[in-house]
Amino acid sequence: MFLARFSTENPVLVNLLAVFVFLSGLVIYFTMPREIFPDFSLDAIRITTRYSGASPEEVEKLVTVKIEDAIAGVDGIDAITSTSQEGLSSIVVTLKKDADLVRALNDIQSEIEALEDFPEEADDPRVQEVKTVFPVITASLYGSVAEQKLKELAKDLKDELLDIPGVSGVQILGLRERQIWVEVRPEALEQYHLTLDDIRQALASRNLNLPGGSIKTGQHELLLRTLGEVEGVQELSRLPLRSDPYGNTLTLDRVATVREHFEEATTLGRFNGQRAINLQVTKEKGGNAITIADQVRKRARAYEALLPPGVHIDVFNDFSVYIKNRLRVLKSNGIVGLFLVLVTLCVFLHWRVALLTALGIPVAFMGAFLLMEWYGISLNMLSMFSLIVALGMIVDDAIIIGENVYRYVEAGFSPKEAAIRGTGEVLLPVFASTATTVAAFLPMLLMTGTFGKFMANIPVVVSFALLASLFEALFVLPSHLADFLSPRRLP
Repeated sequence: MFLARFSTENPVLVNLLAVFVFLSGLVIYFTMPREIFPDFSLDAIRITTRYSGASPEEVEKLVTVKIEDAIAGVDGIDAITSTSQEGLSSIVVTLKKDADLVRALNDIQSEIEALEDFPEEADDPRVQEVKTVFPVITASLYGSVAEQKLKELAKDLKDELLDIPGVSGVQILGLRERQIWVEVRPEALEQYHLTLDDIRQALASRNLNLPGGSIKTGQHELLLRTLGEVEGVQELSRLPLRSDPYGNTLTLDRVATVREHFEEATTLGRFNGQRAINLQVTKEKGGNAITIADQVRKRARAYEALLPPGVHIDVFNDFSVYIKNRLRVLKSNGIVGLFLVLVTLCVFLHWRVALLTALGIPVAFMGAFLLMEWYGISLNMLSMFSLIVALGMIVDDAIIIGENVYRYVEAGFSPKEAAIRGTGEVLLPVFASTATTVAAFLPMLLMTGTFGKFMANIPVVVSFALLASLFEALFVLPSHLADFLSPRRLP
């Protein structure tokens, strides 16, 4: 009863607070991130190491096993899963439920950096957190031009798309990397008394780009580097294999045919029946998927005007369409629900009580948006689904309080006293009703694993909507009923 009395005695404060909640929620609604599904951590760390030219057995022995042994003692590790393939080692470290992800990430990085007998030819291991990544939109660059030309255009388009605010990355699919093939002629090997291993060693030893240390000269220090990496087919063809005492040099083109080629295709891109390279756009945390998709379409149209004849750009897999559709459903359901609630209440209650009760719907929604922003929840498919589920429940508390207050007004009490008595009388039942509904959803937070994290938004958003409606019914509604239900206005 204290809350209702305070509300009716301080109408200015109550109205200012209600306006603040409504306007703040409205601003947050238009500015909060839109995305397909919420971002969440998978409590896992991936360690990727490239070791070009090494067989799967060498990768496992020289890279994978050494990293596994080095990180085995890090606190918080639940399981280690590794895959060794030609030129690549991939290790996934799964953490325990209560493990500190940041600390484990730093500890693993430190242990790997402390390795002393790691292969010099291998790249530095890349340690990163495993996160959920949902693409926003995919742009397809296609046309009847040479593959190398299409590749160059795709890389330029990638740079354009990476400039869009909120874009975290652009993955190119269907792109084959350029390779240089050395096709050795067996008769030439026999003629010059060479073996395939001789060719391999010559390519490995004379196609290098290595650091050479440093030299101190007075107050300066010069960094040395050996530059011996070939750039193209012509330069590789002139690679010396051996020299004789008379100054004659045997070059690679004497025993092999060197030509430029592309690696074997693992994925093929086709669009409108033509070769295509697809660029999959992902957003960073806090990015707006709708805005990013619109900007990608705009940049694609502008870039298409610069393309050579026969090359085109189209977009597909635009997941922002689903967000727009769900927002449209949320808006239409809110408007229709507000109208139906108002009509239904007018049939059974006084129209002023019906109007004040129905106005609790937008205030409750704005209050829910305010709490979602504070908690860090975006406007995604799951949170919008939760708001639609809560739509039919957020007005229940206001109906009970409004009807009971109106009953006291009909009994001859002043509107202020009726608001205090009517609200206080049903305070505990209203609170219990909201608490039991929240209690029905909160057990979803006990779900573990990836699915539990994925579904965590639903009980939280529904609870926020119900708590906002409870605040409106117990604090804002009594003040409005006391002001607008004067006895002289009642029939």
